[in-house]
Amino acid sequence: MKKRDNAYKFANEFMKFMANSYERRSDYTSIGYKQSMTMFLDYAENVKKVKPSSFGLEYFTYDNLTEYMCWLRYEKDLSPQTCNLRMSQIIAFLKFVARDPHYRAIYMEASYVARFKVTVHDNIVGPLSKEAIKHLIATPDADTETGLKYTTMLTLLYSTATRISEILSLKISDIFLGEPTPYINVLGKGNRFRRLTLIKPVRKHLKSYIQKIHGENPNPNNYLFFSRCKGKNKKCSTRSVNKQINVYLSIARKKYPELPEHIHTHQFRHSMATHLIDDGVNVFSVSKFLGHKSVSTTMKYIGITPKMTEKAMTQIESTSSLQMPQKWKKPATLADLIK
Repeated sequence: MKKRDNAYKFANEFMKFMANSYERRSDYTSIGYKQSMTMFLDYAENVKKVKPSSFGLEYFTYDNLTEYMCWLRYEKDLSPQTCNLRMSQIIAFLKFVARDPHYRAIYMEASYVARFKVTVHDNIVGPLSKEAIKHLIATPDADTETGLKYTTMLTLLYSTATRISEILSLKISDIFLGEPTPYINVLGKGNRFRRLTLIKPVRKHLKSYIQKIHGENPNPNNYLFFSRCKGKNKKCSTRSVNKQINVYLSIARKKYPELPEHIHTHQFRHSMATHLIDDGVNVFSVSKFLGHKSVSTTMKYIGITPKMTEKAMTQIESTSSLQMPQKWKKPATLADLIK
């Protein structure tokens, strides 16, 4: 097989893998796959001096991948967890390619690449108090477009305990404010849908936001929270959202110093889950509300005290639910193979 054919085969297989990923996994998981492969191509081209025309599936050898892991850890100074994640994402691609028996040996060899030992830490995210949540949500000026956007977003994040990726993936067509019991449809991990009821304050903010920003007859295919630069058919980035929320945080801390110096959007999900348990909602209901497959995941996930854990476990017998085509072009760089 010619060198150009090797590169073409790799690019073609990776495009198939990404298409399969977008169908079955969340946007952020798929983006992670592409980032990991881009980093590996950067290593191959700039460190190992591999020419784009020479790169192919045969480059994914045990030795090359092992050297790559060491480069990530000791040259790029990435954490063991991140190195292991990058390798797992590459192995996922090779497993996909291994459907062709010709490449099965490559996948089998790569699967033996050693991972770094990870020290287990307590990764529970500290929940914000109800009072802290209240002060933070009240900080954006809802009379401005940006303030209304973040007031609406924060109330949604907290009241529905959704992930930021789920909120930013919401389109107008996913919101049902005209129903007897208004709700939103959320697509979570594993392509699992959840129908989440909207409480009155959230409905008020949503209605106001949609009317002011999207107009009286919004396009159902537009994202609820869209990119200001790229338009209504492109979602906001998580990075920009976290950055703006921390701007509001610094303002809110002047009135409520108990707020932490830095927060991220996932703390709203943790906080709501914790507050529900603390208020006596049974753990099965909270687990269903969060979209977890098992109660054990929920118990590890939420930031709760031993007293709260004991209280939740006493309710474990209750099972009531809470209602709440690209064309081939000769690559100039290895990264061009997966563009």
